[in-house]
Amino acid sequence: MTDWASLQGYAREQFDLQDDEDNRFSTVYSYVDDRTQLVVVTRSLIDDRDWVEIRSAVCDASEMDAAAALAQNAQFLVGALAIEDGRYDMRHKMLLEYASNEGVELIMALLSAAADDCEQRETGRDVE
Repeated sequence: MTDWASLQGYAREQFDLQDDEDNRFSTVYSYVDDRTQLVVVTRSLIDDRDWVEIRSAVCDASEMDAAAALAQNAQFLVGALAIEDGRYDMRHKMLLEYASNEGVELIMALLSAAADDCEQRETGRDVE
């Protein structure tokens, strides 16, 4: 079981954070061929309970058909493709009281890898 303060402290110890704010942090995962993927973790407090959204950008909305994105969602172990502000992101939301810091870290890594694979497959580029 974890909460936001514990998770953020854990992230500060485990990662080289790109962004570190009261209710948000981000880090960059590195892959082969010098590919990188930015992962953003944002806190929401709902009914006095800590929730987080883990997200990573994939591509512009114009670069992927919506039906193809929906079909891909069935293949992901964690997260799903979502579209907002003209961009596809991989997103996963979770209630922290049922999670561990290590469990969140695992989901961050899995989501990052899925987003990078999708980005490479759809665009052939390394955007974020």
